[in-house]
Amino acid sequence: MSLFSGTFYPLRVYYIQGEKPGPTVMVQGGIQGDEPAGVLTAAILRRARVKKGNLILIPRANVPALNRDTRQINVDLNRRFDRDYARFYEDILARAIKYFAAGSDGLVHLHEGSGFYCPEYVNNSRNPNRFGQSVIIDCAAYSGVPDLGKMARRAIDRVNTQVTPQRYVFSLFNTQTFAQDTKHSEQRKSLTFHTVSNLGKPALAVEVSKEISDLGWKVKQQTAMVRELLSNMGVEIQPPDNVQSVADSWFAVPLPLEVNGEPLEGRHRMTLKRFSTLRAGFTRPAQKAWSVSPSGMPEVNLLTSEMVPLTGFDSLHIRVDGRKVKEIAVDWAGPEPEGAGNAPFLVYSLNGRVDFCMPGGEITARPGDSFFIIGLWGEKGEEVLNVKGFVSDPVHNDGQDKHSRFVLFKGRFMDRYIQSDSKGFRARIVRETPGRKKTKWHLRVQSPPAPELICRKKSVWQKLDLNRENIVDPGSYTLTSREGEHIFFSVPGQPGPVKNPRLDIAFGQEFALELIDSRTFSSLGSLMLKSGEKQGNGGGGPRDPDREDEESLILYPGPSDSGKGTGMF
Repeated sequence: MSLFSGTFYPLRVYYIQGEKPGPTVMVQGGIQGDEPAGVLTAAILRRARVKKGNLILIPRANVPALNRDTRQINVDLNRRFDRDYARFYEDILARAIKYFAAGSDGLVHLHEGSGFYCPEYVNNSRNPNRFGQSVIIDCAAYSGVPDLGKMARRAIDRVNTQVTPQRYVFSLFNTQTFAQDTKHSEQRKSLTFHTVSNLGKPALAVEVSKEISDLGWKVKQQTAMVRELLSNMGVEIQPPDNVQSVADSWFAVPLPLEVNGEPLEGRHRMTLKRFSTLRAGFTRPAQKAWSVSPSGMPEVNLLTSEMVPLTGFDSLHIRVDGRKVKEIAVDWAGPEPEGAGNAPFLVYSLNGRVDFCMPGGEITARPGDSFFIIGLWGEKGEEVLNVKGFVSDPVHNDGQDKHSRFVLFKGRFMDRYIQSDSKGFRARIVRETPGRKKTKWHLRVQSPPAPELICRKKSVWQKLDLNRENIVDPGSYTLTSREGEHIFFSVPGQPGPVKNPRLDIAFGQEFALELIDSRTFSSLGSLMLKSGEKQGNGGGGPRDPDREDEESLILYPGPSDSGKGTGMF
C-alpha cells in the first residue's frame, strides 16, 4: 500500500503472504538517505519466494533524504522513536513505521555504517566506534524476547563462511543500550530499541560498510544475512538467485518519466515556459523512487509537487533511489504574462497543488498538510518571504523561507509568533525584501471536524459513539468516511490500515477498530462494535433520501471526545 501519497514523503509498504502460515517479520531500509544498500536489499526481497511466514517490506522509509542522498533532512528519523513527536515530516513517518512494527513479530533493520566494527582497536577504520559489517543488537537478552545474541551469532556464523574476502566478515556488535553506562545512549531513540523495549519483539540491525565500494556485493551479503535472521525468527524465504547482478544494474534503466506531457527518455535538452504550471509524471508504472528536480532546488520533486517557475533554472536533475542518472538542460520560452510584477501575489504549493493568494489574504490548511512557498508572481530579483515563527535554517536564520518545504504542525512554530484558539492556529507570511513594500498573508491551520463515518447496510440511520461500545445488528457492513481518503481504519488481522473496511459481524461478535488520520497518522479514537440486542443505543433513525437502497449508520464522536480534535496540538 502507499501512504502519504500526494506529499513529498510517500511511504510504500509491501506485504507478502507466505505459502505456509508463520510469523510476520518486518524488513526496513532507507531510514537514512545516504545508505542505498538497505534500500536495494529490501526492494529486491519483493521478488523473494516466501515459503513460510509473512513479510512486511519498507524499502524506502525516508524518500526525501534518499532523493538528496543525505542522512537526514530536518532530524534523524532513526532518533524519533522514543516518544511521539509532532514537528517534522519525519515524525509522521515514525508514527507509521511504529504502526507496522507493532503489527509484526520481529524486525530486521538495514543500514550502511562507517568503517568496520571491531571490539578491539586495530586502526582508524577498524575499531569499536565503527558500525560497518556488523549485526547490531541492543542487548543479548530481554524479558520475553528471544535471545538476540544467540540469534545474531547463529546468522553471522552461517553467512561468514561464504564471505570473501575474509576481511569483510560480519561481527556481532552489542551496543548494550539498556545499560546505564552504555556508550550508545542515543540508540534508545532508535527503531530497534523501541521494538525490543516497548513492543517486546526481537529486532536487529544489519550494517554493511560504506567503505566497501561494490554496492552489488554489499546487497548480496546483506540479503544473505537477512535470510538467516528471518529463518531464526520463523520466516523462511528464498531470495532471487541473481541478487548481485540485479543490484549492479539497478540504476541503468530507461527513464519512465515525462514533464508536461513530454517523455524524458533520450532527451538532453527541453524547452519550458515561465509562469506556467510545471509537473512531472510517469509514462509507465515504476516501483523505484524517482525524482525530477530543478537545479538548485533538490528539495522539490515535480513528481509529487507542481511548480510554477517564476525565475528560470538551468536544468532538470533526474534521480532514481537517490542516485543522479541524468541531467536535462532547460531553455526558456514565452513572454512575461500581463500583470506580472504589478501585484505581489503569493505563489505557493499546498499538498503538491499550486495556488495563489492575494495580499492580505488567508490560506487555509490542516495539521499535517505540506506547504511550500514558490515565490511572488512576476518577482524581480531575490524576494525575502518570511513565515513568522518558522525557522527553515537554524544555522543561517536570515528570515528567508522561500523554497522551504515543511509540514504544518503547531510544534514547528514559535508560540509568540502565532495566534492559537480551540480550532487551530494562525501564522503570518511577510514580504521582507529590503527596499520593497512590506506585504502580509495569513496561514490558518485548522483542526479537521470530528470524524463523521458511515456504516452501510440498507437504509436506516443509527448514531454510534467513538470510544464506547456500540450494539449493532448481525450482518455485513462497509465503513466509509465523508472525508474519504483522510480516515484509515486499523482492523484486527489486517497487516496495514484500511480505508473502507468490510466487516461481517456475527451475533455476539465484537470489533475494536482504531481510527487514524491519514495526514498525520495520529489516532482519532476507537470504534467498538458488538453484534447483539440493541439497548437504547439510538434505534432506527430517519431515512436518508440520498441512500434509500441501503442502511447507513452515521458514527459520531461521543461526549468524551469533545474538544479532543486530532491530538496534533
